[in-house]
Amino acid sequence: DAGDAWPFVAPLAGVAAAGAAAVAIGLLLGALLRPVPAGVVSLLLTATLLLLAALGTGPALSAAPAPAAGLAILGDLTHQARPIADALRAGGTALVAAAVALILAAAALERADL
Repeated sequence: DAGDAWPFVAPLAGVAAAGAAAVAIGLLLGALLRPVPAGVVSLLLTATLLLLAALGTGPALSAAPAPAAGLAILGDLTHQARPIADALRAGGTALVAAAVALILAAAALERADL
């Protein structure tokens, strides 16, 4: 039955949205900094945030409206009360963060003297 897959699909969509937000943040940092510092800063920033969310050590990062909460939901799926709703909320927040980062990166690239 396809209805049984939603508790697995929704957190995976939240994780994919968090990955899109991480890429967008990397693009924003790449528009603002030189290539090597931008790569190092974006790697450290996103890896730290996603690792804290995946481990569940930061309660604010692993709660449902946080962009990286899809990882925490996926990691503790059997003990989640509302995995679909929480994962969709986390995915939506991650997509909003990605949109904001992409808009800021587009504005920074527009002003850059290439």
